[in-house]
Order: sequence, then C-alpha cells, then structure tokens
Amino acid sequence: MLSPVGRLFAVLCFALAGGTIATGAHAENALRLGLLPYISPRQLVETYKPLKMHLEQTLNRPVILETARNFSEFALSATRYEYDIYYAPPHFALLAEQESGYRRLAKFSVALYGAVLVRKDGPVQEPAELRNRKIAMPDFTAAVTFLGESWLRDEGLTPGQDVHVEYFVSHSNALMAVLNRSADAAVLAPSINRATPPNQRENLRELARTASVARTMFMASPKLAEEEYQQIRLAMLAFTPQGTGKDFFARTGYGDINEITDADMDSVRGFIPLLKSRSQHKNN
Repeated sequence: MLSPVGRLFAVLCFALAGGTIATGAHAENALRLGLLPYISPRQLVETYKPLKMHLEQTLNRPVILETARNFSEFALSATRYEYDIYYAPPHFALLAEQESGYRRLAKFSVALYGAVLVRKDGPVQEPAELRNRKIAMPDFTAAVTFLGESWLRDEGLTPGQDVHVEYFVSHSNALMAVLNRSADAAVLAPSINRATPPNQRENLRELARTASVARTMFMASPKLAEEEYQQIRLAMLAFTPQGTGKDFFARTGYGDINEITDADMDSVRGFIPLLKSRSQHKNN
C-alpha cells in the first residue's frame, strides 16, 4: 500500500499529467511508473509525459506517474513494490535486482556522468581552486554524487576535508546553489544543465567531467506476471527517437533506448557497498 505521502505524489503527478484519476477496473489495470525525484514533480511530469502516453497507447491501459519526496523514500517504496515500473539510477536498479527481484526492462543509451559547473564570473578557474570552498551535489546516494566525490579525490581533494560538500534533495536544487552563489561549484547530471533556461545557462561554465557509468534504468516489479513483463519490456524498447520518442530524445539528449546488459550493471557494482551504508545511515 502507498503511504499518505506516496499517494499524494501519485495523485499530484497524475493530475499534472492531465489525466483523470483511474477508478474501478481502470484503477486495478493501471500501471504505476515510479520516477526518481531528481527534479521537481512538475518537471518530471513534463519530461516523461511522452513516455506515459506511449505506454498507454501501446499497452492499452492507464499509466500513473509517481515519485517521492527524496531518493531515500523513493528507494524504500521500491522495496515495498509500490511501483510496477521503477525508473532508477543504475546502482539503485542493481540493488533492486539483487535484493528485491526486479527485472530489467530498458535504459537510455547515453552514459551518465557528472558535469562540474562553476559560474563564469566566479573565483574557480581550475579544480585545485575548489580547496576550502563549497561544492553542491544532489542526494548523497545519487550516482552523480558518487562520481563527483571520486573525481574530487582524483584531483587530490578529500570531500568533507579539503572541500565542503553540501547535499541537496535534487539535481535542480544543487544547480540553483551555484547560480545563486551559495556554492562555488555543483556536480550534476548534464541533462539538468541542458534544460536550464538560456539566461541562466549562459552564466555557467563546465569546469570538468567525472567518469561515467550506465544511464538511469527502467526495472520491472517481480509482482508482474511474465506476460505483462514481456509486453512492457517490448513497449519500452519501442519508445525510440525514430518513433514516438522523437521529441523526448531531442529535448533530453538521452540518445536512444536499449536493453540493459551485464556490463551496464557492472559499471556500478562497486557503488553498492557505499549505497547500502549511506541508505542505512539515512534511515536510522
């Protein structure tokens, strides 16, 4: 069962998507698509509405978009099987596969890395100049955050010691921190900068890029019947830039959609111990 907060976000996202709340048999037939809260609920709906419409038309059943207040609640909802489709960063997806029986559906083809952004008129011109300064990152369980912290160490800067790291509830909030000068730099997914209004984006400069891992993944709840799973998998893989996903991929820069491979999962296997440690710390 969804928590009161979960139900609030579910209804909010479905209403923002222009849908009518499903009732009766329609509600029972609805697919619940859980979206990682890396941007605001409104932005999530605006971004993923084309996918929702594609799935509804292809599967001939309603799709309800859901999210959570933060990464921790989102992951916890997945362990309770509150989502039929779990759209999660690769290390969340791997953990859900290992411990909760989720099955692979699809992923976007463009690799995920962290863009290290600074203000053009700011004091930081080289990575070494981040010493004793503040850097904004998304949730401390985010893949981009793990990549950003690793990049800092590669630059000879220890997070929390040589550089003050402040974690935010979303990538968008981390971006705003550097825009409003409350942080000297931010590490976030490049798609966030791409979607930033031009009048704000022109004030930013990419200082560096982190290493990369597989892109955010779609996973299927083990509660789905085999026939449902296969139908959804094929529908997801049909959402391409050559078809109904044309405008979506042009706007997001996610490239294409394809199957999840073992190599994709291996790219984040080393993140799992840190993810478990931080998730346990946050939930205590």
